[in-house]
Amino acid sequence: MKRKTSRAATWILNICLLKVTPAQYSVYDFDPVVVTGCLNEIQLSASPKHVLVIDQQTIQSTRIESLDQLLQKIVELDVRSQGPLNIQSDISIRGAGAEQTLILIDGVKISDPQTAHHNLDIPLNPENIKQIEIIKGGASKQYGSTAYAGVINFITRKVDKPEVSIEIAGGDNSYYHAASSLAFQKDNFYSHLTAKIQHSDGYRYNTDYDNLILFFKNTYQNSVGRVLFSTGYRKKDFGANQFYYVNYQNQREDTETFFMNINGFFNRPNGSFTAGLSGRRHADHYLLDFSNPSFYENNHFTNTIHLNLKRTFQATRRTHNIALDGTVEAIQSNNLGSHQRQNIRIVYEYQWRPNNRLALQLGSSANFYSEWKGVVVPGIDCQYRFLPTLVWHGSINSAYRIPTFTEFYYHSPANRGNPDLKPEKAWTMEQNILWKNGARSAQFGIFIRDGKAQIDWVRENTAEPWQVKNITRIVNSGIETTLSFPMKSIFINSVSLSYCYTYTDKHNAHYESKYLLSSLTHQLILDFHPFDILGIQQNWNLRFEDRLNHQENTVIDVHITKNLRHFTFSLSITNLLNSRYADYSGIPMPGRWITFGLKYKLIYE
Repeated sequence: MKRKTSRAATWILNICLLKVTPAQYSVYDFDPVVVTGCLNEIQLSASPKHVLVIDQQTIQSTRIESLDQLLQKIVELDVRSQGPLNIQSDISIRGAGAEQTLILIDGVKISDPQTAHHNLDIPLNPENIKQIEIIKGGASKQYGSTAYAGVINFITRKVDKPEVSIEIAGGDNSYYHAASSLAFQKDNFYSHLTAKIQHSDGYRYNTDYDNLILFFKNTYQNSVGRVLFSTGYRKKDFGANQFYYVNYQNQREDTETFFMNINGFFNRPNGSFTAGLSGRRHADHYLLDFSNPSFYENNHFTNTIHLNLKRTFQATRRTHNIALDGTVEAIQSNNLGSHQRQNIRIVYEYQWRPNNRLALQLGSSANFYSEWKGVVVPGIDCQYRFLPTLVWHGSINSAYRIPTFTEFYYHSPANRGNPDLKPEKAWTMEQNILWKNGARSAQFGIFIRDGKAQIDWVRENTAEPWQVKNITRIVNSGIETTLSFPMKSIFINSVSLSYCYTYTDKHNAHYESKYLLSSLTHQLILDFHPFDILGIQQNWNLRFEDRLNHQENTVIDVHITKNLRHFTFSLSITNLLNSRYADYSGIPMPGRWITFGLKYKLIYE
């Protein structure tokens, strides 16, 4: 009987888990070049700073329609939407506000100086992305203001082979989209052009939308270096039922984003030199009541120009990075007025690798603003490799953020800016340990962010308007863990389970908070791929979220695909259980939404 029991236990174990082999694996089997954790390009395995990388295969396997859907799958990222498919979504990290998270495209700042509501107004489709690099912690040392709580860097693809693709989809709520992609290569030039349109009549009154995205990238590369040129355009027109004022259902908004970047990377005998120039223009038109446009109307136009120079000096086991940044931000608005500010940053970073186990990074930046005195931001990052399969990361960094134009100058009957705001500052500390053996991996981290002079929209009772204030001190601390492993079950191919707990210590409990004091407390994400049947691939994703002062919710999304030569058939079901939930109070999110798609893709060898 004992022998039968033992055999049964062994059989169950072999079904559920992949057998352990004695081979030694690197903790970084997937080891791309990353650019986000340091000023220089470096392989992920050598990065002193902990960087999470979402690779292209993962992005494509999920068959997601928009970037916010993809980011929802990552623990510690809080994606709060007021509508579907990134019509308007805010993203924050570890209990911070959306204004405290920096968004980059190929290392270039794309965050909006008017308001974080427009940070994800970026002209990219999932088709454009090679990988996403994420820092879940203060990175003002490298990137200055807005990198207060972390950084999300979208790295675009350089297509090496000519390809063409066409995609169409349709579904509930009169939804449809059409997308196309063309890539070609001639000599040392690599070009990629994509276009996408989306439309829906909406899932409730005045939630219809139209969306247009265009993006072009050209890369010239030879033995000396490479030059990248990219430009993108995005236009959105959408019903904003209850988005900003719960009592107004006829709100409407349309936005336009234009982005351009040219960047050169050149190899030098003792390192490298990088120079970049980028610009972003954003237009925001808002109506409180589209049936009576003259009642209340806003027109905002923001312009950002950014210049960056970097020099890397490399020696045996040592690297010195020096960077000079210059930024000009300007706004013209019928509500906020006309304003302009300038920023110059000088950054120094030192990396030391005395052996194959230890990597240390020390750095500091001096930041000079036209409206404030200078700010010095130091930090230290460290990596130690205990075993080929086990790595530890630790960081202590200072962070700061200057207010947006909206926080300074916005004025309406329900919302009032504050021109006397001061920059908010914080110290962030974290430790992460990562174990990986073949396809199995586990990660555990602890973090704390001690923020002072925190900026938020607050009020003492519902009869008062929302007022922007420096609300003294907020401390966010917590833990994060992720387990990923394959299974040889007849039902499941692989499973990933992530959990994060964030504790928010409020030192201003008498205020009602609009953003900072409604962050996630518990977040659990279960992502699994059932075993392929007849070549049909499935991705099931479950998200449980429990946030401060809100009702908890559970949402399940399902994506199913089938490849037939050059064709891909897809079925997507978001909110499978038709759960009723809201990321923001008073703004219900869509129920079950089914979409069918067909994609044709041809790659020329």
